[in-house]
Amino acid sequence: MKYFQLFLSSLFFISVAFATDEAYEFVIPAQFDHIDSFSESLARFQSNGLCGFINEKGEIVIPAQFRFAEPFQHGRSIAWLRGSKERFFIDKAGKRLDSTFIPQVEDLVTHYIRFPHEFSFNDGLASYSEKGADSKTHYGFINTNYEVKLPAIYSYASSFHEGLAAVDISADGLVKTGFINAAGEIVIPPTYKNVDFFAEGLSRVSKDGNLYGFIDKAGKTVIPEIYGSSDISHYFSNGLVIASSDGAWQFLDKEGKIAAIPTWNKERYEIKSFEPFGADGLAAFFSEPAESLDEPLGAHWGTWGLMNKKGEVVIEPQFVDISSPVPGEVAMRVAQLGYKEFVMIHPIKGVLPQLYEAANDFSEGLAAVMVKDKFGYINTDGEWVISPQFETAMQFKGGIAAVKQNGKYGLIRLKK
Repeated sequence: MKYFQLFLSSLFFISVAFATDEAYEFVIPAQFDHIDSFSESLARFQSNGLCGFINEKGEIVIPAQFRFAEPFQHGRSIAWLRGSKERFFIDKAGKRLDSTFIPQVEDLVTHYIRFPHEFSFNDGLASYSEKGADSKTHYGFINTNYEVKLPAIYSYASSFHEGLAAVDISADGLVKTGFINAAGEIVIPPTYKNVDFFAEGLSRVSKDGNLYGFIDKAGKTVIPEIYGSSDISHYFSNGLVIASSDGAWQFLDKEGKIAAIPTWNKERYEIKSFEPFGADGLAAFFSEPAESLDEPLGAHWGTWGLMNKKGEVVIEPQFVDISSPVPGEVAMRVAQLGYKEFVMIHPIKGVLPQLYEAANDFSEGLAAVMVKDKFGYINTDGEWVISPQFETAMQFKGGIAAVKQNGKYGLIRLKK
């Protein structure tokens, strides 16, 4: 059933009442050029172009001395000094540690592009790389103590997901991909050219790199490799995967059977692509006007809408962009109508009426949104928890959020 149709003409700014007794307090006063939320009890701050770390008492534990430093992860941060290209580990006292597992790069841009989330631990393991005797890069795995768990013997290694990691193995001059477990045992032999991570017990695979299907954790084919790369989603979510066969969209279950066939007003628009189902049980779809229409649906040629698992359109296409619900959070979405026009989509109430100039995803039940060039925080009902007053506002993590006020950053938390 469609619980919300086109609403663009009826949406407007509504007057809001802000609490006079603010619900927050500063943990760290706004005094830094930048600051992040706490990670392992330390927050990274920036002052005069250099990074350091501060504890929850507001005490500077590691003075600002690094050109760049990652947030702490399992007791270590990756840092480098101004004027140096060498990256190294530091401990929580700022002491330099052995940096065997850190690939060295030429500049900070390369660091961000090649290693945006170094190291990515899943199931207690993270992949690392090193140069082999053949001068080629090989991959292995380290544990959270930064000790080698599996030596670097693979041509490539992905992160672990659901207990399995994809690895490339060279044999007879060919490189094929299979899956190993945390003990390094080959669970699914390397016979594939392309694979995706496991999600809900299944992985998308391709032996020839052109046609794709799905296998289970025993390597058994669940959906045969008959779909082009763009004709089937990369992973299962909510028990379904979205596929296109002979130009017709369909939702497939974990046995490869058709669970639903999407329906929509084909006289108005055609669906060109889908995003996987989110935690709200809805899938975002991208549409373009039907060829019979002379004018586009909205200000932009293509727009996004939402569809349920039965294949029914629940929110007609009208957004230029739409987010996916954040895992582990209330299944809220942020959608953009146009320039400085953002709304929130509630999993039950549909599109909330308030229009924002900017909006971030929800975290810990709160989202930072902008009204009249100032950020505040709302709850999942769209009610103001912290009135708009900040120049910048970040997501809450562990009950703490970084905000910018009067040109400086500090950390706030909700009052108890």
